[in-house]
Amino acid sequence: MSLSNEAPVEFVRPSKVYVTNVGWHNYDNAKKYGELVPLTEGRIDYRHTDRIREQIINGLRDFNADLDYVLISGMPALPFEVAAHLLKRFNKVRYLYWEPLMDDYLPRETTGELHNGIASDVNE
Repeated sequence: MSLSNEAPVEFVRPSKVYVTNVGWHNYDNAKKYGELVPLTEGRIDYRHTDRIREQIINGLRDFNADLDYVLISGMPALPFEVAAHLLKRFNKVRYLYWEPLMDDYLPRETTGELHNGIASDVNE
């Protein structure tokens, strides 16, 4: 029995960075945004989109829209599948994209609401 009047501390897990497709790139710069979690790896056979979609949905089951990021990597269909799934679930997605002029990943956020624009800086 505790005599303290303090509210219990709620545990917030560390952020994760869900990599749409792990390939030959070096993703070390993205680690500052969280633990890297691969959704797919290597060459993807797009003739089996149902299996890929199921793999993505299963890989994102613990995704937290307020904590986590998607790292855009691989063929364009993968980020679209991931974004569509997350926008349907949360109405927003935080993602990282590679900015070659800065030699680093930049965080962005997009929402499903058209009046908010296509994308905005996370830090705005």
